[in-house]
Amino acid sequence: MCRAGREPTRVFAIILALTISFISCTSDSDDDDSDSVGEDDFDFDDDADDDGGDNDGAVDDDDDTGNDDVDDDLDDDVDIDIEGSWEEDTWPDAETGLTWQTTNIGPALGWEDAKSLCEALELGGFDDWRLPGISELRTIIRGCAETETGGDCLVTDECHVSDCDSGDTCDGDDIMEGPTQGCYWPSELSGRCTWYWSDTALTEDGWFTWYVSFSNAEIAAEMWDNVYLYVRCVRG
Repeated sequence: MCRAGREPTRVFAIILALTISFISCTSDSDDDDSDSVGEDDFDFDDDADDDGGDNDGAVDDDDDTGNDDVDDDLDDDVDIDIEGSWEEDTWPDAETGLTWQTTNIGPALGWEDAKSLCEALELGGFDDWRLPGISELRTIIRGCAETETGGDCLVTDECHVSDCDSGDTCDGDDIMEGPTQGCYWPSELSGRCTWYWSDTALTEDGWFTWYVSFSNAEIAAEMWDNVYLYVRCVRG
């Protein structure tokens, strides 16, 4: 009788022990997670992804800066930014007696602005800078015999009408194949390897002015209001 009466008690004790064990395991599991941050610890806004887009850390392959137009402009310019070896602000050319600004200004807002930029320049302790004539600008061409000083191209300060640009003698050479990191100027110079204004007008109509493109050593004329040409000032 006594043995039979103790069976429910034993069953109840076993169930109670199992229940306590289960509760203990569950409590330990929660304690283990207490030191880490989980989704249950925050009230996430389900609309956040809808407002801000996918925020899972993926890289946007289409755009590095957030502006496609800016990236396109940078890609277009990257191959013509030339850093020369000269560390000073000015370079005296012993062959001509001229002193050059080693880097560039610009682009200028047209030919008149280019002249004003040089006239306002104070550099190397001097304030008598000016825009170079086409003959002076030709003295810093390197690597193209036809457009260097004395070459077959006839355009000079003295010969500046359209007839002086005859045939292909002023067309220059291959783009970015000059001796200074691809640029057709001395290693002492640096800056943007592109078109540079001269002070010599094509006086035939008064609307065009001669320039040198140092990316290919070309000598040509451009309208006076072009806003893409750069400036390198000279004195002497």
